[in-house]
Amino acid sequence: MAESMGCQGAYVSQVFKGQSDLSFEQAEKANQFLGHNKEESHFFILLLSKERAGTEALKAYYQTQIEEVLQKR
Repeated sequence: MAESMGCQGAYVSQVFKGQSDLSFEQAEKANQFLGHNKEESHFFILLLSKERAGTEALKAYYQTQIEEVLQKR
């Protein structure tokens, strides 16, 4: 997975442990590696967007978007 995302395995381990965040470019490569469909890719990017958001208002915005996607499932 790390190789397909263009990063080190130790970095991916930090991401999984919640110690680092992916870049949006790395997230797109992860989507491709994992074979996510369009809906799954969109949801994954929303999760990343929320995590990387710099203000509580922006986090709340993305949380609302996430909840809307979950309600449609």
